Amino acid sequence: MTNSQKIAVNKLASRKPRRKKVVSFEKKVSKVNYKKEDTEYKLVSINPMRILGVEKLWVFNTKTRQLGVYVAKDASGLNIKGSTLEGFSEDSSISKKIRKPEAVLKTVVSGGKVALRKVLTDVKAVEQKMTGRLNKDTILIRVE
Repeated sequence: MTNSQKIAVNKLASRKPRRKKVVSFEKKVSKVNYKKEDTEYKLVSINPMRILGVEKLWVFNTKTRQLGVYVAKDASGLNIKGSTLEGFSEDSSISKKIRKPEAVLKTVVSGGKVALRKVLTDVKAVEQKMTGRLNKDTILIRVE
């Protein structure tokens, strides 16, 4: 091996990795499936751009009457890839089936932080773990 070949091999090994291209927020949320508004429960979804980087996201599935909250795993917050939420804690993100959605949803939409802490604990239903998937029946109620 000649000196020039040795230099070429060493140069290849020491090259720094390529910087990943930063994806814009608009492009990240362009493929999100969600229900824009629901006339039965009189709800309107928030803009999915507001989800990126938040600590909590409240969602309601109009088909199954499931009210859920996604809690971020760390300080970086929630992220979206397609119709999947990323960066949420599987243990603390739960959902419950609501028997009387009108009363509970009113508290979620207009209540303060203290009221929101008690909403899911007051509902007497079985807790279910959240999957991270959003679909055409999901309304994005609120972010914190």
